[in-house]
Amino acid sequence: MWRFLLVLVWAAVAAAEIDRELLKEELTEYRLKNQNLHIDELEREFHHLEKQYHRTHKRVSKHLVNHVKSRLAKAEGTFCPDKHDFQCGGEKPECINDLLVCDDHVDCRNGKDEHSSVCDTHIIQEGSAYYGIATWHSCVARGSHKAAFTIIHAERFPFFKSRVFIRAAVTNEIVEHSRLVGHTYMAKGYYNFGQYRLVLVPDKDDPEFSIGLVCDFHKFDHDSADCKVVEQASLKVCATIAVSRV
Repeated sequence: MWRFLLVLVWAAVAAAEIDRELLKEELTEYRLKNQNLHIDELEREFHHLEKQYHRTHKRVSKHLVNHVKSRLAKAEGTFCPDKHDFQCGGEKPECINDLLVCDDHVDCRNGKDEHSSVCDTHIIQEGSAYYGIATWHSCVARGSHKAAFTIIHAERFPFFKSRVFIRAAVTNEIVEHSRLVGHTYMAKGYYNFGQYRLVLVPDKDDPEFSIGLVCDFHKFDHDSADCKVVEQASLKVCATIAVSRV
């Protein structure tokens, strides 16, 4: 009798052990399936995000990035004490006079004043044309109109390399008596590498042409500039023009 009972107990224990092993296997298999499903889901999510990134990355052009960088640089300013200074940048900011920029002599500790991105003559290359809409604020009662200028001649002297002397044709399309009329005049001036600035004044000694054009090209986007139409005598701003290369 006792022997029979012992056999039954042993059988029950053995069955319990078998059930426990089976349960362990099932639990392990369940966990593995869940992990695999989780990994598959994460993988799908990763590929989805990767595709979104590539689509977004393609949309953000280098031109847009440079435009934003230029705006930030303009908003920050140079932190130089004199408006005629050039900011060398680098870990230890340094200011030098803009007459020393692009003169074939390194004056900044980091050599920025002779860097190709600063001494870019492509901006004022002969034949370069820029176009925008002039918005008038004062000086004359005039509505917004199309404006453009084209570099006709550019000359850089060996003894004064920090400036390029310019001749350009400036055109304004103005509505007169319900008709669109184009006015073109010749202008002369210079380009200042240290300020990324083009200054043009009419090549006429006439009160009608007593205004000048000052264009500050974007630091990281040399195909765009913010221009001002100013009175030559007072430098009062009459109109603003955002121009782009055409």
